Amino acid sequence: FFGVWMAEGWTSIRKEKNGDMSYRVEMSINKKRVKDVLQELSEKLGLHFCIGKKSEKLFIYNKRLTLYLSQFS
Repeated sequence: FFGVWMAEGWTSIRKEKNGDMSYRVEMSINKKRVKDVLQELSEKLGLHFCIGKKSEKLFIYNKRLTLYLSQFS
């Protein structure tokens, strides 16, 4: 997970229109095998995630993970 994120990922922390903060880890997943592994791993770790319909990206919504990874961005 960490290796793929270092190569193809970033974090996003922003304020939503309603004033709430959004914490998101994003990764480009252009290869099906990478997508399948990350999806399975996210499920096993109990992470709330979705895969973009228009873009080849995996989004993980997790404040703690986002804050931790943001130090490496």
